[in-house]
Amino acid sequence: MNNKKRTLALFLMASLSLYPYIKDIAEDISIQNNIDDEESVKVICRFKYLFKLHKEDVISILNNKNEVVAILGVEENEINDTYINLNKGKYRVYSKSGFDQIITIDDVLDTYLLEFNYINKSVKEKRIIDIDTDNYKTNLSNNKDEINYIASDLDFNKGYVESNNLDYSRIMDDEYIQQGYTIVGGTYPSILISAYKQNEKSRIYIFDRESGNYEGFITLPNKNHVGGLTYDPINDILFITGSNGTITTYDYSVLMKTLNNASEITDDVHIDLSKKVNSNLAIVENDFDVMQQASTLTFYNNKLYSIDFGYNGVLVETNYKVIDNMLVSTKNTIYNLENSRCVQGIAFYKKNNETYLILSSSLGLIDSKLTIYKLRDDEYIYMSELTINSNRKMEGISVDRLGNISSIFEGDSESKLITNVDDIINNNSVDNMNNILYDVSGFFWDIGHDNGIKVKKK
Repeated sequence: MNNKKRTLALFLMASLSLYPYIKDIAEDISIQNNIDDEESVKVICRFKYLFKLHKEDVISILNNKNEVVAILGVEENEINDTYINLNKGKYRVYSKSGFDQIITIDDVLDTYLLEFNYINKSVKEKRIIDIDTDNYKTNLSNNKDEINYIASDLDFNKGYVESNNLDYSRIMDDEYIQQGYTIVGGTYPSILISAYKQNEKSRIYIFDRESGNYEGFITLPNKNHVGGLTYDPINDILFITGSNGTITTYDYSVLMKTLNNASEITDDVHIDLSKKVNSNLAIVENDFDVMQQASTLTFYNNKLYSIDFGYNGVLVETNYKVIDNMLVSTKNTIYNLENSRCVQGIAFYKKNNETYLILSSSLGLIDSKLTIYKLRDDEYIYMSELTINSNRKMEGISVDRLGNISSIFEGDSESKLITNVDDIINNNSVDNMNNILYDVSGFFWDIGHDNGIKVKKK
């Protein structure tokens, strides 16, 4: 008996020992060829963490009639992605190592990823979504049934998770780096965090506002360092920083409808926008040029605000409107801010008819800081700053209607309620050494990044 036949015989014997009620296994192994390719789903079977304790394994997948539709053999350190086709329906997954789970496949348009994890003997079912062009087309001229709201309308003390202890460790597990942070309520209440990874396409991770449960991620069409994202509840648009002064815009409802439909069958949804870059889908056309390499941005008072990371502290205010289903910028106003360096997060707060601008700054091991400005006579006047000694690498921030400030951190896995706007206003101390380090860092960043903004506000 040659090696190939011997391997097949051992393979079938192992499966027979597991499932004595399955007869004529040698004939059943070819049943996969009877799957109708035109009505089947591509399934990727991925075996993770197969080590010496599990040098080999045999996995069988059965349909609801207990018929074998696939038998998979795995060996230690093999290239472990196996591709099979399955029709819509429920299947049972058996393994000699202890897997025994039901999976559901219900849409032939999608690709499924099954991850067999030998650490905890689990089968994780994921779903890679292609946007359905027939059902989900963006149309900005439609009136929305409900108006969503943003963080500034919320009260972080009302028992939700967005202000404190939101566990976003999944982002770190994927080896991505969290950056922007925005909170959306109303029809599709969610917490969204932008993240990047070197030489990989950037992502938006989505969490449920009330429970904090991780719901999935959106793969973006580019590899930009997505420093910030924000939400416009009037036009139902999600804004994300782009490159070379551009901003990318998405129809938020289209994304969430797709996510919610997929999440009915799996708790880990992956929407890949990089495959179909088309204005008829979730991506909305715009003509924005914010004149700089924006590090972060925010929506406030029907305008988009973006700011750079460097020494100049340039804030750009963009007015825009919807024309022929396209977002069109009508005016850019430039503000040069005092004492703003290495900005990672931006937010606004209104109290007693006074408007305040709050910036978060961080860089590596330098203590993070919050800087506050007051809008006066069409200028942003520097007021004070607050060094956050216990937390470094502060990224995106959100401010509720009471002035409470929450943030996410590049080196941590949970959101934190940091302070209140009043604490910054009333702070009289300045960390001069920290500011010198920020000045130097901002200066060298500007050397390598020409923002193209050389004029002051008119």
